[in-house]
Amino acid sequence: MGKDLRKISIKLRVSVGFLLLIGLAVTYQNCGPTGGSGFNITLASSGIGNGTINNTIQATNKFALAYLHSCAITATGGVQCWGDGSGGQLGYGSVIAYSTTPVTVINLPAPVTKITTGYYSLTSNPNAPTETSFNCALLVNGAVYCWGDDTYGQLGNGQTSTSTASPVAATVEQNFVYDIATSAGTTCAVLKTGVIQCWGSNNYGELGNGTNTSSAAATSVLGITNAVSISAGNNDFCATLSTGQVNCWGWNGSGQLGNQTDTESLNPIAVTGVSSAKRAVGGNVESCALMLGGTVSCWGDNTYGELGDGNTTATLAITPVINITGVTDLSVGQWSACALIGGAIDCWGYNGLGDLGDGGVTSTSIPTAVSHITTAVAIGSGAFHSCAYLSSGGVDCWGYNYSGQLGNGTLSNSAVPVVVTGFN
Repeated sequence: MGKDLRKISIKLRVSVGFLLLIGLAVTYQNCGPTGGSGFNITLASSGIGNGTINNTIQATNKFALAYLHSCAITATGGVQCWGDGSGGQLGYGSVIAYSTTPVTVINLPAPVTKITTGYYSLTSNPNAPTETSFNCALLVNGAVYCWGDDTYGQLGNGQTSTSTASPVAATVEQNFVYDIATSAGTTCAVLKTGVIQCWGSNNYGELGNGTNTSSAAATSVLGITNAVSISAGNNDFCATLSTGQVNCWGWNGSGQLGNQTDTESLNPIAVTGVSSAKRAVGGNVESCALMLGGTVSCWGDNTYGELGDGNTTATLAITPVINITGVTDLSVGQWSACALIGGAIDCWGYNGLGDLGDGGVTSTSIPTAVSHITTAVAIGSGAFHSCAYLSSGGVDCWGYNYSGQLGNGTLSNSAVPVVVTGFN
């Protein structure tokens, strides 16, 4: 039943917008594991360079931006979060309604190199939204710590609980995790051998193990032994391989798995026509890949021009984003995407909440420049807001701001970048 409700909500999305988020809530409220057990990971003997992966193609992941909250890695390797805190997702030991400025995540025992977030919503009303979410951080020593919602065991400590407001250690092989990604109720980790382990909800095959059975214990993704990075969309994952190919699995209602069908897959399948990817990035109903030559191609839904191909025509084929080259970082949101080019940022797709940062609220299928950004070094996108790291060490954000997820001390949306107050 959960699957049918989810697909119905997606088909209605064009006319009612936020209804997609109800689909997420229905699925995860009624499905998923009810208990958990500890991890029992067997490391693969194969891998990349005997367990050493080329860092030059590792994903940035300096931001974890959800629907109603944001987190970012500080210059010293700590993590600060702001926005909705009702489920402990701010990670500083207390549950609060929200914070419009950054607070520091506690109990992280080593500097953080990557962060990621998974979320779903319990309402379709954009004027009174809710968020159920969690975050995970990859530390410099290869350990993983997570906090927030743990309904399906997605925090990785072998248990299921309502939530935790401070980080807990995921029971993965210490000093051996290379990359992480989180979907609505699932977490996946690339190990330094190039294999992938996932845990949590599995309603759409998110665990990539050939079943629909959820698991609070880690389970191996089938057939992948040379992954170099991983990204998550909306109940789907994509892994970039050392060959430059991309394999995806999970939900596929809009063709976001890239195999030119809309059928979900319980195990990894190759994205058709991608052979030189630097990294893949998942969104809500679309996915994109940053190519080694600095171009971007996308696949999946195109209702708001989120494929960036100059139109809103639906297609299951891999589509090059027009008018951009020299891209060094890439992020994908609910129905939009952004690319870092030099120190500037171009975005495209849905813009009803100021998502594109160009000063307006008109959606576009053609990449458009974010206002006033000239010194960005990294970018990230949440559902309807995005943020940029600046060379000065500051962070600017733009878009939806219902719970203070822009971090500027207000609850007002902004169609142009605003400074995150006090981020350090």
